[in-house]
Amino acid sequence: MKNLLLPLIFTFLSFGSYLNAQGCLITEARISPDSNCLFVTWQSDLGEALQPPIILMGGTQYFKNGIVDGEVMYSRLSGDIPATCDTLDAAGFKGIISFKLFSDDLLECEFIDGVDVPSCPDDVMVSSSGDCLVFMADSTFSGSLPDSVRFKDTMYYNPGYDSNNPRYWIFSNDTNVVCDTTNMTPMPLSDTLYVGQRACTYEAGILPISILAFDYKNETNGVALSWAVNSEEPAQKLHLQRSYDGINWVSVYEQNLDNYLTGQTMDGKYMDQSIEQAKVYYRLFISGYAGAAKYSNILPVTMKDQVINNLFYQSQSRSIMIKAGQNYAGEMHLMNTHGQNVMTQKIRIQKNTMQEVNIQGHLTPGIYFVKFENSLIPPAKLFID
Repeated sequence: MKNLLLPLIFTFLSFGSYLNAQGCLITEARISPDSNCLFVTWQSDLGEALQPPIILMGGTQYFKNGIVDGEVMYSRLSGDIPATCDTLDAAGFKGIISFKLFSDDLLECEFIDGVDVPSCPDDVMVSSSGDCLVFMADSTFSGSLPDSVRFKDTMYYNPGYDSNNPRYWIFSNDTNVVCDTTNMTPMPLSDTLYVGQRACTYEAGILPISILAFDYKNETNGVALSWAVNSEEPAQKLHLQRSYDGINWVSVYEQNLDNYLTGQTMDGKYMDQSIEQAKVYYRLFISGYAGAAKYSNILPVTMKDQVINNLFYQSQSRSIMIKAGQNYAGEMHLMNTHGQNVMTQKIRIQKNTMQEVNIQGHLTPGIYFVKFENSLIPPAKLFID
């Protein structure tokens, strides 16, 4: 047993270091035209046994369902593979994919055209020669860095972990240049750095606006949100934004920051009582007078009592009865065992009420799946005669 446990322990330790040093574990993501399937390429270091069985996109569960042309396929149904799952017409995914690995912590990756968009690190310095970029490894930055970044039209590369500089990530523009923080006199960066497709603008080495805290609490009448931010320049407004898919955002609350002093902690709170779906996302957007702006990390919230509590099929009336535990608005999809959508119905139902949805057209008797848009409810199985 000891011989088995020891390599396993080292595997998890090395993998933890790997998580801290690399970008998103998904290197590429594509989606089918009907959004029934996601095709994901995981980093080669993540073996098949470690790949999560379920990922989330816009609050919808996608189940691991095999490998197609080298890509791991995730589909909306955990059973049969939908007939429309074809890599031929799949396009680069734009949005956020979430997943869990070894804990309940939800890891998130943002994509544009199928490519991961990293976050901006907080503290950056540049050597006096301009050959080296230094990122503080013990800063408040909670993300990870790619293998290369771009500064002033020059690519800088990460040579890997350096035991001589354990507190820093150091990038150089020349493999022959030795970057060592003890002798290169780094200076705070005041310029724009490109991390993947993300443009990060710094003043004196830091992002002028810092988000210190952003949290929520589920209440009986809604979601109570709270935050704290700090700005090294005069800040103008804070916008609390909400989304049901992690892609399209609307502002639900605006806070004027004119009365706060530079460097002062600015806090706020808001109770959102107008939620209509079981999964909702929030983010903060803060704008400064000098053009600086900052988005927070995205905060996913699951309304545990805001789900479809029960549904059943009525043979006599050929209808589906839905009982809701909370207000719900969205689409209901009826799918056959091949993953084909045979009926779509818009649903708007009030808390603790029931709604009847009539079956439209002729359906072959058999097993069908009912799925509700933008909720974390697993597909329900019904037998329709």
